[in-house]
Parts: sequence; C-alpha cells; structure tokens
Amino acid sequence: TTAPAAVPAAVPTGIPSWATPGDSGISAADCVTIYNYWKNNKGSDDATIQSYWGSLVNHYKGHGTSGW
Repeated sequence: TTAPAAVPAAVPTGIPSWATPGDSGISAADCVTIYNYWKNNKGSDDATIQSYWGSLVNHYKGHGTSGW
C-alpha cells in the first residue's frame, strides 16, 4: 500500500495562492487567520489585502490581530 500524499504545511487552503507565509515563520493557519480577519472583519477586498500582505504578516508575527 502507498501512503496518502502529504499536504505541504506551508500551503494555506481556502485563501488566495498569494497569501502565503513566505519566509516569515508563521504557519499556513496564521495566513488563513490574517486573510479572513481582513476580508470579514475589515471588509477589505483581495487587491487591498494582497498589496499589504507583507506588512500584515509582519504585524501578525509580532502582535497577532492586536492593534488592527
């Protein structure tokens, strides 16, 4: 028997392909949290979220959603 293919942990699911941890050290789950927070709580569109993605990741790494 063959083991099921492992899903890479660094690839978030359910959010746009650009919304990745990169080399930030945050998890795929963190990316989902960031994206959904800005999409649902702030009402931001994908273009806006994408344009600020690096800054959002850095803020989240240091502070979580605090201050947003």
